[in-house]
This record gives sequence, C-alpha cells and structure tokens, in this order.
Amino acid sequence: MVLKRKKKKVGVISAGAWGTAVAKSIAEKGYPVKVWDFMEDVVDEINNAHRNTRYLPEVDLPRNLTASTDLSETAGNTDFLILSTPSLYILNIVKQLIHIPSILEGKTTIGVLTKGFIDTDRGPSLIIPALEDYLPGFYKGKLVYISGPSHAEEVARRKLTGLIAASENGKNAVKMKNLLSCESLLVYPSLDVTGVQTAAAVKNVVAIAFGMLDALMDVSDLFGDNSESLLLAAGLNEIQKLGTALGSKHPDTFTSIAGVGDLDVTCRSRYGRNRRFG
Repeated sequence: MVLKRKKKKVGVISAGAWGTAVAKSIAEKGYPVKVWDFMEDVVDEINNAHRNTRYLPEVDLPRNLTASTDLSETAGNTDFLILSTPSLYILNIVKQLIHIPSILEGKTTIGVLTKGFIDTDRGPSLIIPALEDYLPGFYKGKLVYISGPSHAEEVARRKLTGLIAASENGKNAVKMKNLLSCESLLVYPSLDVTGVQTAAAVKNVVAIAFGMLDALMDVSDLFGDNSESLLLAAGLNEIQKLGTALGSKHPDTFTSIAGVGDLDVTCRSRYGRNRRFG
C-alpha cells in the first residue's frame, strides 16, 4: 500500500503584491496556502473572486490559495510561514505570532521577504536580528531571508526570476529553496544572511539616486548613460563595504543576483517605486 504524502501547509503574512505573488507561485505547485491580511475587502476578494485587484490587477489566483483576517488561523500549525509585512509593522506582527503554540514550539520554518532596516531599542537593525530578539531562542540562526531581483508583477505572471534563500541553517535554506522553486522561479541557497539583507535594504537608496539622475538627464547635457553606470558601480561598492562592516564574509554575494542583480532591476525597471520617487 502506497501512502500519499500530506502536502505541507503554508502561511503567508500580508496580501500585498509581493506576498500574494509568492503565495500564488507556491499554491500553483499544489500546496494549500493561506494568506493573512487586515483588510477585509482584500481577503473577501481573494476567497470569493480569486483575485487581488488592489495589488495585482488582472492576475487570477489558484483556488487552493485562500485568505483570512485571523492571524492564528493563517499561521497556526503551518510547516512554512512567510512574512511579507512592511518593515514598519513586522515587529508588531511577530509579537503576535509568538503567542501561537506551533510558532512557540518551533514547528514552523519561517521565511522573510521584508526588506529594509527596523528601528529598534538598540538603533537601526537589519530585519533578521530584530526578529530574533522577539522570537523564541531556538529560531536564532534558523530564519530564512529571501531576496533577489523580483518584481511581484513579473513573478505573478511567471516571468523567469531568480531568488536567494539565505539562512545560517543550511538545511532551512534548502527547505525554502525546494518550497519556492518552480519552472519560472530559480532559487539558490546561501549562508550569507547579513550580505543578502544589506544588499536588499541599501539598493533602494541607490535607486532613489538613480531616479534623481534620470530627471537630471532631462534638463542637463552633463549626464548620460555613462553617468548611470558610474552610479550603479559606486552604489554596489558602498553596499559591499557596508555589508562587510556588518559581518558579511562572502564577497560573491554582492556580485550575485542578491547584489548586483537586485540593484540593477530596482534602478532600471519601470516597476521601481524608489526610482520613481527619486
């Protein structure tokens, strides 16, 4: 008698564009996925119309992707939990998650999509160290940070994309790689959590400067394509310096898709909000 293996249960926190795109990709592999969000209209539309027009218009969602406004229902008893909450709110979410028994007992592999820095009592912090301060101690070194050149709109439409899954726990990095990988999503494991986080956060600053340069090119003959390449190279150099100062020991991170790849797409893509802001 052959027993069917039960599909892993996956929870995703935040039904924004990126969280929904990743949830869609996982659900299309057959996993039951539940997304949490506080907006009832978004949750209702996902459940009833299988769409999320607020964040991903014109994208159909699988029926095994459902949504809830109940954090415990979404995160409880999951094999994988992926946090996609904006950096401003992620600590508040984690403070609620630690009251869920399966999280408290360490039964869940947690991945993090959130980019940026968090303001903590000790000052600005990368995402993973800040979360580890609140999660039970056995999660230290086991969280998986997921990043790379990955606009949600393209991931949702199955455009070929590469990601890095970084964790100090190599087994967890491979677990997350296996969960996320599909025909259009190539995922590579890494041990350099600090380097990948630094590149993900600081590239946004460079993208703002890139947008400013783009505007200057319209009003001044001093700037051109050469100037853009100069800015990209200088920005990557600063990202690597900061990453090394924060503890990264893997220089190749900054020439990988997590470094130069994410920097390039953030600066040049039409989807780039930081570039438009600049």
